[in-house]
Amino acid sequence: MQELHAYPLATLSEVDDQARDPSPLVRRAYAELAGEQPAEARPQALAPLLGDSARSVRIEAARGLLDVPRASLARAERARFDSAALELRPSLEHNADRPFALLELARLELAGSTSAEAAARAEKLFQRALRLEPSLAASYLSFADFLRERGRDGDASALLEEALTKCQDQAPLEHALGLAWVRRGDKPRGLEHLAKAYRLAPDSGRFGYVYAVALFDAGKRDLAMTVLESLQKRIPGDTATLELLNRYRAR
Repeated sequence: MQELHAYPLATLSEVDDQARDPSPLVRRAYAELAGEQPAEARPQALAPLLGDSARSVRIEAARGLLDVPRASLARAERARFDSAALELRPSLEHNADRPFALLELARLELAGSTSAEAAARAEKLFQRALRLEPSLAASYLSFADFLRERGRDGDASALLEEALTKCQDQAPLEHALGLAWVRRGDKPRGLEHLAKAYRLAPDSGRFGYVYAVALFDAGKRDLAMTVLESLQKRIPGDTATLELLNRYRAR
């Protein structure tokens, strides 16, 4: 089970046989790995595990799909997700004195309904998580995403600015704040924050990739190329970076 997490950059296709392993421990580890992938890659990997014979696997599959749009699941898969989510909820409520459980409960509220009442319940859960551990960057990031998705971009940016004064893990906050300012039309300010995120976490393929795109779009081609070439050396298996680098070289 531990070996599956030793290669965080591995594509799911390289280990998808683990989803059918006889051991539920291995299948659960696969579900955990799939839950760490980009949202668009998760339904195909996790939906089959929603009906797994092991409760722990079903719960982990549901956990990984909490923030995935329900429209990306077929009707039968949605029914299995709802069933697995019912199994997940008691576990989260039992651990509601922990911020990560509160964050997942908030996502569960949002996954189960699009109503204003569900959104209000989720917002209270995000706020409880912040009060419980004010220095946890993940709480601010999740709450900011929630606010952004509801058109409250100003509130999301203010929350991320507040987080920078309270959290030690600043790179993801700077990255999120940079994207927030870009979305709000202030690209120079956004670029400043994206640059800070890259400097704080130069081995992050995602932060470097986004920073390079922002640089290129700002007319700073040479600097964008430098960032991508540096990323390629540090993360040689990152195909997305290599493809972008080759595309920029051709321009």
